[in-house]
Amino acid sequence: MPDISLMPKLQVFEFTHNQVTCYPLSWQNHPMRLYVLSEENPGLPSWDDFLATGAGACPQNPDLLITGLTEQLQSFIDQGAVSPQGANAMFNQLEQAYQALCSGKTDHAIQKLEVFINLVRARMPKKVQPAAGEQLIGAAQDIIGLLDTGDFELTCG
Repeated sequence: MPDISLMPKLQVFEFTHNQVTCYPLSWQNHPMRLYVLSEENPGLPSWDDFLATGAGACPQNPDLLITGLTEQLQSFIDQGAVSPQGANAMFNQLEQAYQALCSGKTDHAIQKLEVFINLVRARMPKKVQPAAGEQLIGAAQDIIGLLDTGDFELTCG
């Protein structure tokens, strides 16, 4: 699936002559109109149903979400919103959460993400700007919520 976040001005996307099995959740927030031929993609809910209810969303990959959270933390360091000195322990918790998850230890991964959240809170506002901290905490809480559901796929590798 293409990463449409890299195409912010895209208004119409005709995804025909391809088998689409699900919609990436990140597409739900993009202001585009997607055209998918229903006869080529039986069982896939319509684009409008996906936008309204999330029907047809692809299974989430929490391991990839942890990797994305790690990249977001690095981005905040690069922007100066997080102090590098304040981030080492946070990176460590994310790495441990990833390893635990990929080893099948979901509860341990959740614990590591909770420690990550506590570290972010403890470093706000001295080493982590509040807006960046809230984004990091929100992303970690979303991953924990996904892990709690048990409805996910892993792609660890």
